[in-house]
Amino acid sequence: VFELQPARLEQQAASDTVDLFFHTREGAPPGLHQRLLFRERYVLAGRAEHSALRPGLSLETFCQLEHVIVSPDGGGFSAATDIALANLGLMRR
Repeated sequence: VFELQPARLEQQAASDTVDLFFHTREGAPPGLHQRLLFRERYVLAGRAEHSALRPGLSLETFCQLEHVIVSPDGGGFSAATDIALANLGLMRR
């Protein structure tokens, strides 16, 4: 088991340092063979009484709320959600 170093994955695979790794399709190095293993479904979690978290939450309201982001590489705070929002001309806080 190795620490994930996204900038070095292609190099590590080429040098046989790493045989296989799990990654999101959007961030995987393009020069490597990829196979989709599953599709994830994300859920929105928050305090039950939060006034903004009721049925019909708009993308605009979602983007205005403060978010917690977990980064697997310790600092890349952009994820698949951010890419999808950017394609719609939106950005979360």
